[in-house]
Amino acid sequence: MTAFANFNQELKRLREFYQATVYAYNQTDYFLMLKRKHSEDLTNLEVKIDKQPNYYRIKKRSALSANEKSLNEIVFIRVISGLEVYMKDSILEIFRKNKLPFKNLKKDLKFDYNELLSFKSTADIINKLIKTELREVKNGGITELVRYYNNTFSLEVNIDSPEFKKLLKYHDQRHILVHRLGKTDEVYRKKYGTDIFTISIDEDYLMTCIDDFNAFGNEIEKLLNLKFKDEYYRIQQSKKPEKQIRFSVEILKGKPEIFNFNYEFWIDEQPVMFGNILRDREDIDTKKFIISIAGKNREIENYIKILDSFTSKNKIKVEYILKKKKQLPLLSKETLIKIKEHLPPIPWEIKMINEISLKLNLSKKDVIRGLIYFNRSAFEEMQKK
Repeated sequence: MTAFANFNQELKRLREFYQATVYAYNQTDYFLMLKRKHSEDLTNLEVKIDKQPNYYRIKKRSALSANEKSLNEIVFIRVISGLEVYMKDSILEIFRKNKLPFKNLKKDLKFDYNELLSFKSTADIINKLIKTELREVKNGGITELVRYYNNTFSLEVNIDSPEFKKLLKYHDQRHILVHRLGKTDEVYRKKYGTDIFTISIDEDYLMTCIDDFNAFGNEIEKLLNLKFKDEYYRIQQSKKPEKQIRFSVEILKGKPEIFNFNYEFWIDEQPVMFGNILRDREDIDTKKFIISIAGKNREIENYIKILDSFTSKNKIKVEYILKKKKQLPLLSKETLIKIKEHLPPIPWEIKMINEISLKLNLSKKDVIRGLIYFNRSAFEEMQKK
């Protein structure tokens, strides 16, 4: 999944950032040492080393400098956050692809009248649902996230295992570093049986932490793939609509609101949003586009009446593509754009069909369909010659 790829990339970036920064520290220490011991030789070689600033401290042998200590802590905190982000983003990614695991949740969601009437489409309601889910696990930490995965996706991650308890310790240490600047409290010392009053993250501990979180992330992703490879990770196929059509539109006057996602029309006492029946839209230019709609028979038939009304008022020009079963499907947006780029000025000559066909490696039939789409009257005039 995308969330897992992002998680792996984040860990890789953090590891490389840490190693590059430590390398820069070591090189700086080395050159400052050269400046102290071989200043005259460096001057003769025209090597310039700036004066050591007050905020930079050369580290003592086999000891962490203040800067390196801060670097370790910053990367450590970021690693733990990376796992939490991965698990939350995975929830959203699964929700987008298939709603089935969420349908089994026994939860109530309340709306007030103002909020409910403010929704423009079912997409707004779905957005509300997933935001509520993510908010529930936002502040719970790794334990709550794993419990959510176990309950919602039927995973069996053991939160009592030694491996998971190690992750919890990392998480608690992150909490101490963020909220207490590394100073442990009595609760932490008692929980982990230690008398250490200040948490210190060295390089070995940090690298082990990255490896542990990477292994746990891989395990979660493996469980998800094994559990849902034939179900949740496959885009949910909706029921076949009762009616579907595809048509091209040319705007002749103004900006008709009937193509807005939130345009609302009524069937008896039932409101329908245009966004609910819209399946696809391809823009050819600022005035021409192709639209696919699908839904119940009455929804589509009523919307066609609206289209016909706007057509009769000369506000739009509509050509239906899938209304007749035997009619060939419309050319793709890319093909239409290519044909448009090769159109000569009107009046057209009959030979242009063959020329465009050869240039674009298209059949003459496809070229003719493109000409009719862009200017039927010009094509008909050319036919008369």
